[in-house]
Amino acid sequence: MIHEPGARCTSWPHWRHCRRRVHGAFFQWYAASEQRFAIKLELLKRTDTCLEIGFRKFNRVVTATLVDGEMSIPVIWEGICWDVLCWFETYPKRIPGGYVCDECPEDSRPTFPTREALWRAEVFEPFLEWVNGDLANAVAVSISGSPGRITWARLVPNTIE
Repeated sequence: MIHEPGARCTSWPHWRHCRRRVHGAFFQWYAASEQRFAIKLELLKRTDTCLEIGFRKFNRVVTATLVDGEMSIPVIWEGICWDVLCWFETYPKRIPGGYVCDECPEDSRPTFPTREALWRAEVFEPFLEWVNGDLANAVAVSISGSPGRITWARLVPNTIE
């Protein structure tokens, strides 16, 4: 079951108290965007390099991890990572006039005034869309395979209307 009615949400730290610029940018963005989330987030673990984020009232099998401007959504069951449901990433490159994602095609990549603006557009906002779409409509997580061999996972959507 994906829902845990008793899961508790803790308060978020102030964004100015971060060693990593991307973590501060995420905290600041989440504070301004929290009301847009269909599922509230919970800070589970914070280190100098990583944020582990849970979803309020959801089983901790599905979490989000923010490391160096990359947000991944792994499915971890009994200590084994079965799959990564989504991966949002960007590769900031400084150019005259701002920042671009170095992995985007040169002829169509937008220029952002700051790295924070790039992270918001390419990582944080797509993450919000995934939470409000895929995760908010899920009723379960399906895992398959054999640990040590091939494993995979997927969200099972609510098909009852």
